[in-house]
Amino acid sequence: MDNSTVDNDPVPTMGRGAIRDKLNVVDGVDLAIQRTRFMLFEPFLFSRWLNIGVIIFLSVMFAGGSAANYSYSLSTFRGIDYEDAYFGVESYVLENIGTVAVLAIPILSMIAIIVAALMYLHARGAMMVIRAVAYNDDGIGENWQGVSTPAWRYFVFKLEMAIAVMVYLIVAGVVGTLLAREQMMEGVSATGLALGLGIIALVSLVVWIAYSLIMFALHNFVAPLMFHFNVTCGEAWGMFFEIARDNPGHTLLYLVIKIVYRFVFGAVSSFALMCTCCIAGLPVIAQTLLAPFYVFERAYSLYVIGSLGPEYAIVQEPPAPEPPMLPPTIHAPPPPDINR
Repeated sequence: MDNSTVDNDPVPTMGRGAIRDKLNVVDGVDLAIQRTRFMLFEPFLFSRWLNIGVIIFLSVMFAGGSAANYSYSLSTFRGIDYEDAYFGVESYVLENIGTVAVLAIPILSMIAIIVAALMYLHARGAMMVIRAVAYNDDGIGENWQGVSTPAWRYFVFKLEMAIAVMVYLIVAGVVGTLLAREQMMEGVSATGLALGLGIIALVSLVVWIAYSLIMFALHNFVAPLMFHFNVTCGEAWGMFFEIARDNPGHTLLYLVIKIVYRFVFGAVSSFALMCTCCIAGLPVIAQTLLAPFYVFERAYSLYVIGSLGPEYAIVQEPPAPEPPMLPPTIHAPPPPDINR
């Protein structure tokens, strides 16, 4: 743990702060670069990079997947007679419904427990990164213990979002399956099937965009506000909506900047993979090598929030250097009194 910035953890502010200034998304770039240099390069310590890499790994665990994997998987099933396959599966499930239920319930329960555990580690890691960057603290244990309350609130919200998305996917899947089944049984026309599936695809696109925007706000605004002000997730969302309402243009500009940054980060990650023969893609190693990019990204969001006023200053800046001590003044002895 580095105590050069703060000796003890500041007590989180209870309640909410007064918004005194407008959102500034420009000045935060230079401040985030300075923070990254201060944390990782002044001085450079491999142990510090590794600790931060572990914390970042927790934050990105179970945060998302790649669509390329799904497209590759689907491409391997070309040439299958889907009609025969569907009715074969349907017939087997109906004939063995008891066996399927006995096997499916424990397996799905175990999967749900594992997924929930990974989501909790992700929530804990996301808050640990905020604390590490805000307090210049690379201690894994200190950061783990210091974010228990906001991490739990973060986890509960993401779990609720995951359940909501899962319910939608199940409903959309059932509707799509029924439409396809009717088409295979010549119950509806191909035009009707295409229209129904098109509506499902359009709604799914809207849901995906809405979910992405919610995750953007959660990561960049809501989570830091929860941590800094020690408020519930609902209260932090209310603060974000007020910030976005008062700064619509700057919030949109910030969104665009973060999208561009994601493309740049993706290009850098791909280049690192090629240069290291995919070693840079291994867990923890990837986050350690790319620690400057992760620290910059997190510091940038914290400085953007901090531009709203002193009470929103999440980053604890290092103390100003003390001025050098001047040598003591030596006074010359008084001249002798010649009248004596």
